[in-house]
Amino acid sequence: MPLGPLEEKYLMIELKVSQMRSHRRAVSLRTTRYRTENEELKMGENGFSSIQTMLILFILSLSVLGLGTGISMTQKYYYKNETIQQDLILLKAEVASIIKQLESDPTPESDSRIDPVWSYIEGQSSKYKHIRLQDVSSRINPNWVRSVFFERTDLKKFLLNGVSPDMLKDHRNEVGYMIDIESGYSELIDPEALDTFFTPYSYLNVNTAYEYVLKDMYELITGDSVGATSFHSFITSAMTSKHIITEEELLNSAGSDYEAIYPIISTLPEMNVHFVPEFILEQVLAHPYGGEVIDNNSSIYNTLLSLRMSDEITLAELQSLIITEGLQERVFHHLGTKTWFWKVEIAKDRMAIEAIIVCFPSNSELETAYNYQLYSFSEIAEEQTE
Repeated sequence: MPLGPLEEKYLMIELKVSQMRSHRRAVSLRTTRYRTENEELKMGENGFSSIQTMLILFILSLSVLGLGTGISMTQKYYYKNETIQQDLILLKAEVASIIKQLESDPTPESDSRIDPVWSYIEGQSSKYKHIRLQDVSSRINPNWVRSVFFERTDLKKFLLNGVSPDMLKDHRNEVGYMIDIESGYSELIDPEALDTFFTPYSYLNVNTAYEYVLKDMYELITGDSVGATSFHSFITSAMTSKHIITEEELLNSAGSDYEAIYPIISTLPEMNVHFVPEFILEQVLAHPYGGEVIDNNSSIYNTLLSLRMSDEITLAELQSLIITEGLQERVFHHLGTKTWFWKVEIAKDRMAIEAIIVCFPSNSELETAYNYQLYSFSEIAEEQTE
């Protein structure tokens, strides 16, 4: 199939990514499959440097994949007989149906418990051993959360004995991005908490992410080391002056690189207020932004918990409920009303699958506001999971 102009543009970006940093092993990114020859990602004070940028780089390729050239799947086949094969076809079709349900949300700016996808999931439950949909982006990403968030909230209680926020940052600088956060951070963060409150799936918000991660991701995506250095200065200047960066300011700073970095690097809120774990919601509201705690944060917390059980909260309603001043506005870079990554789990007979779906927002009025794509699809023989 011939490539269109947009596809060619993203393929050129991918080519730049694979050519940059010749002293490191090359990163190869293809339209239907992400592959890399590196063995480990390193990140230092000059930024990230290798393989497990898989998540971010793969998201970059979704703009190509969304145009019909294919989807990437991590596949493990257990075709023992025709029944399993048929089950697998059915499960793949079910994931596609769930994606369509997400796309047909009549209120796409907010994802909540009253969206049509949930009644669809309930209606399909009798067909399978189990079918589950879960928001997996409305948590803390240990790969790039700023250490100050641990220092100033009760998140620090999840650090194992003797581990400080600075040690967490040093570990991250040494080992770099880890999509398997359970193995990557289990010696620093309580394993049970990792499973419940943390995630490797998220976009990078310029007002909440670790500045060196932002710098290197910028360079990795654009291949422009000079531009990345300038971008890092832009980020650190905003931090020093206690200024919250807007999307328009990000666009002006990135210039022609903006289309390449968005939405991987953006001002999109990290977590959906409808699905963020209660403990994380409490900590986000209680965080002393700029040294000042949000007034009535406990009352706001209880109100949000009550509302989200039976209603859909719009972004405007969220902003009217949380009255902020100055740097307290940063709370809206943690909390929004949109889910960026979903996990689907389905089991039928002897076959079980797990799929990750990513929501890819558009920055163009000429395109659909939100596109949903399959990020990964894993197949497991159900008999091996029991």
